[in-house]
Amino acid sequence: MGFCEEVLGEILTPDMRKMLESVVKNPITIAISGAGVGKTIGAAMAGVWFRRCFSRSQVYMASCPPSERNLNKKLWGELRQILRRNPGLFSDHISTHLNLVDKNNDLNFIAGVTIPSSGSDEERESKFSGAHAPAILFVLDEGDAIFDVIYRAIDGCMSGGFARLLVMFNPKRKAGYAYKKIQDRAASVVRLDALKHPNVLSGEDLIPGAVTRDKTVERINEWTKPLHLGDNPDGTCFEVPGFLVGSTAFRGEDRKYEPLIAGWRRIENPEFYYKVLGEYPAAGSNQLINEQDITDALSRWRAYVAMYGMAPPVGIRPVLGMDVADEGGDYNTLCVRYGGWLQGIIAWRGMDVDMSATKAAGIHAELHALVTNVESDGLGAGVAPKMNRTSYWYCTRCRKSYGTQFVEKCPGCEEAKEKPPEEEAVDLRYRLASERERKEGLKKFYVNAKKVMVSSAPTEETEMGVFGTMRDQLWWSLREWLRMDSGAMLPPDEELLEELRVPTYEIKNGKVKVMSKDLMRDALGRSPDRADSLIQTFYKGPGRPRVRIL
Repeated sequence: MGFCEEVLGEILTPDMRKMLESVVKNPITIAISGAGVGKTIGAAMAGVWFRRCFSRSQVYMASCPPSERNLNKKLWGELRQILRRNPGLFSDHISTHLNLVDKNNDLNFIAGVTIPSSGSDEERESKFSGAHAPAILFVLDEGDAIFDVIYRAIDGCMSGGFARLLVMFNPKRKAGYAYKKIQDRAASVVRLDALKHPNVLSGEDLIPGAVTRDKTVERINEWTKPLHLGDNPDGTCFEVPGFLVGSTAFRGEDRKYEPLIAGWRRIENPEFYYKVLGEYPAAGSNQLINEQDITDALSRWRAYVAMYGMAPPVGIRPVLGMDVADEGGDYNTLCVRYGGWLQGIIAWRGMDVDMSATKAAGIHAELHALVTNVESDGLGAGVAPKMNRTSYWYCTRCRKSYGTQFVEKCPGCEEAKEKPPEEEAVDLRYRLASERERKEGLKKFYVNAKKVMVSSAPTEETEMGVFGTMRDQLWWSLREWLRMDSGAMLPPDEELLEELRVPTYEIKNGKVKVMSKDLMRDALGRSPDRADSLIQTFYKGPGRPRVRIL
């Protein structure tokens, strides 16, 4: 901080000082901030300090794709401004496009690294792999949109020496590496709040180019509304700070907003959270699945497991949902849901489609599932038909499945006969079996797999509009299950929960459209395979046939 103020001659806000102090003290610093509060210029200062004050040091700066444009416009742009204001500071360095290299030792530098938006994970990871120095600093702007493989590569570079990582972003979505670190308390978190900025506090332009009081008052008026009489404030509200009471701002050229009054206001636009408060939105207005619904479902799952263990509900056959992948990097995922209880998701990769169909059929038989719904638009087109050719034997007495080879006597029933009576009575599944089931014994079943064409026409609609495709309908069914079903339970699967937090939706021309899979993949840095398998479990089959009399 002394270097930034005394050598560079820069002005530091209290929040910027906290961010820089955290970089000194902590291996990982995550700066979540509002807009125009100085995090980018502060990060550029940190890079200059690091390079000048450590004789052998490397600084890597990057931004989310389109990486070069974002890097040039923001982080590297601020670095260039610092160099212009301090022309002699790097006279012993050679400056080229996105590089500042020591003339005497090319292992000492500040480098802007571009992250490709396309290509394999291995190609992206190679951008940072092998970076090592006695002192090394990584600065990532818009870090919540940077691929997880980049963080994996950086983590490997921070194994020795004085290593630091600074991640900055406006907290728009609860997903990705940075959010996981915040949740796990594995990083120092600094929040830069526009309401605490000197320009906003004083009403004067103390730091040119930063957020102003007028802009903040405008955002309060545009993005929040006063509570109605009798309404109680909740997590979607904020209280007007005392120093802004009575403040106004121009609304266009010659009109002004009404002066702000004291009290609570309801936040109606999620941008207010991440552009003003520097906080994650409580629930975006177009967020598909509410965070509270996820939290409640997770709590119910844990309560169920604490009482019954991992045993599924008695008397309910599971519904399976499958998302198919090839032998590449994506996973085949098979979701197992017993009514409201989501047991979990089975994932595998490295198999061709035929082998995956065989594996899924075996799981279906083992669980004696009611149905397996398979996403069949692309690679999965032949999976359901192959599964349907698989038969298996199932004992209705002890409720156990066996392979295709017929057995005259059920091994499970034979074992039950040898148990003492009191031990047999403990077998809840056996006691609940009906008389008819006990008499039937071994029966032959075929796997019941259905093709789900997610790009096909929907079979249902909602009061908010019709769905664009079957995929939109399935995602909406999942949303309503979590929102309306008090028995909905989600396991503590962090990847699944992350994928459920990402999608948004819009209603356009009377149609409900859920965020595309490509956009979800960009946001997550991976394919949402686990969520894709979960939504398949809500497929109900084709709708009633449409008949026209000619």
